[in-house]
Amino acid sequence: SLSLFDLKQVMPNLASSLHHLLEFDGNVKEEFMLTFDISYNEFDTVKTCPLKQNGGNIDLTNENRKEYVDLYVDFLLNKLIYEQF
Repeated sequence: SLSLFDLKQVMPNLASSLHHLLEFDGNVKEEFMLTFDISYNEFDTVKTCPLKQNGGNIDLTNENRKEYVDLYVDFLLNKLIYEQF
């Protein structure tokens, strides 16, 4: 399976940000205010996609941030480009 190391090869800034999220010492939920959905650009359109079922209603916390990063990496390196392959 692909990892943050693999993402660093193609998107170093994003990989660095996700690594920072994993190492963050404070309260992830209060500081980042993220959910398990992400937005990305597709041509001139911004699209939002849940990383897991009901992702927009699941807060990112200190306890689930590793899962978030793993799902984010999987989405970018596998699911987003699946149709092209």
